[in-house]
Amino acid sequence: MLSGVSRFERKNQEEPELDSSYTCCMKYTRTQMLRAAMRRDSRYDGLFLTGVLSTGIYCLPSCPARNPKAENIRFFEAEQHAREAGLRPCKRCRPDLFYKNMDPEETLASEIAALIRKDVGGIRSAAELARRAGTGQTTLNRLTLRHFHRTPSAMLTRERVEHVMRDLALNGRKILETALEGGFESPSTFHAAFLRWKAVRPGDVRKWIRDREILLHPPRNFRIDLARRQSLWDGAGPDQHREGNRLLRAMLLPRGAVTLELNFNDRIHLRVHADRKLQPEESIQVHDAALRILGLVVDPNPFERRALSSPRGKSLLGPRRGLRISQTLDFWDGLVWVVVGQAVSLAAARAVRSRLIERLGEKAPGGLNALPSPDRVAGESEKTLVSLGMSGTKARTLSALAAAVASGELDAQTLSANSAVRVERALLRRTGLGPWSVHYLLMRSLALTDSVPVGDSGLGEALKRFHRLQRRPSPRETLELLAPFAPYRSFAVMHHWMSLGDAP
Repeated sequence: MLSGVSRFERKNQEEPELDSSYTCCMKYTRTQMLRAAMRRDSRYDGLFLTGVLSTGIYCLPSCPARNPKAENIRFFEAEQHAREAGLRPCKRCRPDLFYKNMDPEETLASEIAALIRKDVGGIRSAAELARRAGTGQTTLNRLTLRHFHRTPSAMLTRERVEHVMRDLALNGRKILETALEGGFESPSTFHAAFLRWKAVRPGDVRKWIRDREILLHPPRNFRIDLARRQSLWDGAGPDQHREGNRLLRAMLLPRGAVTLELNFNDRIHLRVHADRKLQPEESIQVHDAALRILGLVVDPNPFERRALSSPRGKSLLGPRRGLRISQTLDFWDGLVWVVVGQAVSLAAARAVRSRLIERLGEKAPGGLNALPSPDRVAGESEKTLVSLGMSGTKARTLSALAAAVASGELDAQTLSANSAVRVERALLRRTGLGPWSVHYLLMRSLALTDSVPVGDSGLGEALKRFHRLQRRPSPRETLELLAPFAPYRSFAVMHHWMSLGDAP
């Protein structure tokens, strides 16, 4: 959820006290402005700027940097005046972005993520990342937890693993050479991280691409029994089939549909069925989809450590320690689910989605159909979509979202590279996507771990049972009840959902 106080919210707070004296064309005295800057008073942000002659920069009054000497401070009414004085914008408080109506913290967080992607092999530690980002380590940790729901070290490790995975699949270099170039400092660290986040040994990647089958090695705390339960959530349909411990899922790749097969035994065996030879990029996509289905793209350990610190948290974990957040196949799959699932039962949503796949989907091996592409859905008439069982409003919403995905305007990779706060705000601007839809997407399609789909009937019922309430909690009460689990509330939501199916 959005947190903190925005620039617009600040306008509604109590205005700073003024006195009757003025400085130049400004309505505050130097004493007032100096006091505000020394106190880092954010209520004055946007009302004047603080220039520091000794460093050559200008800042917002709330800038967290160390206070300069008073004799080195000058005040300016507008950015233009500060620039004309030869000053440049501060890289910590980012007054240039503030005056463009952009949140400087969100922008800094996105810049940190871009820095990691651009030079992950050259950033050897979280301390070095903080130095290159121009922040302290405490600030860096707070930024990445709030905006990406991960620690800086976790972000670095995940990006290193992704780099090595792609390099192993696409190039013929030696494994250790690739790992060292990706920023890993020792073979043991590399092998442990790769196995943890990709559930395969590095040496098996090329075998997977060649043979189209591989044995997955989930972490020790992985619960196959819970993964089986979650795989039943979407129910049988034209794009999936469950037979004992064998799950088949059709998925659409750029060159056509394939069928992913998962066998849940003591271990998990992954196989892909296709009527053609897959390109390495396609094999990576199928493997990633399997990890998403199994919930292996997010780690429950930080949440469980938080939950175990309180009696109520221990009770919530109950028999479900090791529960993960199963993801939709991809972002488009998630969009379809939230549109057809708005204000209807799960059974009704499944029925509409099944008709969509049967009518417009693409044939996949094994007698299944894959979800139709965004291009296909965007090209259909509203009348056709309504005939599948959705309202005219839902049909228009789905068509518009499909067109945005098809054009690249809505792209999962781009969204994942940005602050969760910024992504939430951008998705909420989309017609037809409300808070429930957006937080469901953040949680189950973008793998963010601090999202709460407020208003979800299942969550409300689970909270009512767990806390022994007389009625389902209101949206505000829902957030209050889940607040102790921040920044891992997505896991708490998943535990509450799963509790509805627990044996009495």
